[in-house]
Amino acid sequence: MQLIVLEPWFLGPVWGLFPPRGDGEEGMVGWEAFVQWINAHKDALTFLFGSGLLLTVLAALRKGVRWLLRWRRERQLRSDDNPFIVLPPGSDILSQVLPDTTDSPLSDRRIPYKERVPGRNICEEMEKKLKEKRALLVCGRSGLGKTREAAHLAQILNNEGWTVLYLPPDAWLEPPARLPKGVPGRRLLFFLDDLSRRCYSSRQEINPRAESPAHPLTLPFQVRLRKTLEAYETFCGKGEILVLATTRDEREPEYEGEPAEWDKLEWARYPELWNRFECYHLPEPHPQVAAELLAEVGQAAGVQVEQPEVLARHNDGTLRNLVENLRTAANPFRGRPVLSPETFRDTLRGTWEDRYRRAVERHPEARYLYQAALLLRRYGFPLRRYTLLPLARSLMGPGRWWAKYMCLPRALRYLERYEGIYTPRDGQLEVAGPVKIDERKIIEQLICLGQRCRLADALHHLATRLMWPESASTLVHHPDAVRILRQVVAWQPENAAAWYHLGVALAAANKKEKALQAFQKSIALDSNYAYPWNGLGNVYRDLGRYEEALKAYRKAVELAPDDGVYRLGLIGALLRLGREEEARQEEQIARPLIAKEDEYNRACFAALTGDKDEALRLLKIALEKIPGLRDWARCDPDLESLHDDPRFWELVNGQLGEGKRSVS
Repeated sequence: MQLIVLEPWFLGPVWGLFPPRGDGEEGMVGWEAFVQWINAHKDALTFLFGSGLLLTVLAALRKGVRWLLRWRRERQLRSDDNPFIVLPPGSDILSQVLPDTTDSPLSDRRIPYKERVPGRNICEEMEKKLKEKRALLVCGRSGLGKTREAAHLAQILNNEGWTVLYLPPDAWLEPPARLPKGVPGRRLLFFLDDLSRRCYSSRQEINPRAESPAHPLTLPFQVRLRKTLEAYETFCGKGEILVLATTRDEREPEYEGEPAEWDKLEWARYPELWNRFECYHLPEPHPQVAAELLAEVGQAAGVQVEQPEVLARHNDGTLRNLVENLRTAANPFRGRPVLSPETFRDTLRGTWEDRYRRAVERHPEARYLYQAALLLRRYGFPLRRYTLLPLARSLMGPGRWWAKYMCLPRALRYLERYEGIYTPRDGQLEVAGPVKIDERKIIEQLICLGQRCRLADALHHLATRLMWPESASTLVHHPDAVRILRQVVAWQPENAAAWYHLGVALAAANKKEKALQAFQKSIALDSNYAYPWNGLGNVYRDLGRYEEALKAYRKAVELAPDDGVYRLGLIGALLRLGREEEARQEEQIARPLIAKEDEYNRACFAALTGDKDEALRLLKIALEKIPGLRDWARCDPDLESLHDDPRFWELVNGQLGEGKRSVS
């Protein structure tokens, strides 16, 4: 019969140290080994139990466990303090969000609200996105008016029964333990301003409860905001909560060693928070709105604003810069309160010259991008990456591959994010100075660029700019115009204006029959388009087909009866057909219309009506203003009556007997 020995439960771990032998001794279950171990270590065991060390260790372990439990409980407990300013329905939101002790006409809250883009209701667009997503992040660069726009929307919702919870700049945000006193359980609008600053400063912001070891010294604002919103959604329900916040969105660091404003939010690190929000990128105020605001606020502040439209076009697109300029002008210690183009500061960061200098110091290749942008805008090309980079590379000359394909794109990214290179202000690009390159080479590069990118509208504009340089009212023949416009009508065969301009270019190149076909194509596409009818009349006149010219001129006058230039052609055709009585009748109708035209067209009218002295006087003024008109004046059929006068040839620098060719 086998003897079974029952061991006390507390000796189980000890038996593990002394397993039974595997040599067949079935009676040994570890007891003898345990006794031997006790005898071998009796001195140490006597010290451990006799000195009280074991009891001390056990007591310390007990206290440590109790401290950990208390620390965990303190971490779970939340503060009853409410960091938000509670603004019940009917409150003055602007006075809380935009406080100003001076209470002057230039105080932010007293500046009248205006729709920043004509034809758009920005506040309505923001409200729609806010109610769709329940959380809206209004984004824009510094000084754009984000806080004012968000506060205006908050005021509207507050007037409609929403309680606004505004977080002051110096408040420590923490999830509440319960719904704070004075906060209703429904229709809550959280107003959070300048999140990029709050998120970045929370790295150094000390937790006011950090005196307890249970709480961390610092805690990211993003974490606290997410937990706060989750707490209120638990107390009130998600359907009762709206969140309206603002942040700066510059993608380039403002200072060395500091992240960009957009990066301060740390989107990738806190997706649970930022996925709640719908971003709304606030547009810049339209120059017309900026001009109206300058005039209105300047009058209220006692500042004389000179040429507000010009100042608005030079402004950097921010509302704050307008207000800062008015405050500077209103300062009584600066003398007379006048704001003029000479005293206006273009940007919040200084003049356009200062900003250009800083950009070039940081990225030397930026000067070529400025010059390329200036040329593209001058010739009507779109300012985009795919147009700026190729033209800037061509301006850099041969070689320099590293600078062209590595440094130049980096400079463009800086100008995109920081200088708004695609939407430049008046005077912003001109600070780079004139482009010192042969214009012929520039035109060739623009033509190649337009053909490569299929920029039909840009090429169309380029051709018209070449034919009518410097906004001249009369035509100048350019050898590339026909080639450019043929490409345009190949891409846009339904473009009546392009066919008309092609007809003009062909007529200037003395290709009359082809010009007729182009004008007729334009008329077929749009019979109510007056320009091709007038061009058709000019070509018929040059071909000596005066009856057909007369019909075309009459149609042009019928479509545009207030255009004095069209009546010039009609009068000329009537005189060539010997119908002087009808010509005199048209002359009476045309005289008040011609008075509105420039000196050159008025000289043509005077020549047709027989007033040579007046015609020569006006022609002299016109040629002094635009010397390039001499070639055209020499060939203009409307001035044929002056060809026998030596004074005419002296003006046009020609010889007696020239001037039988004309163009449309």
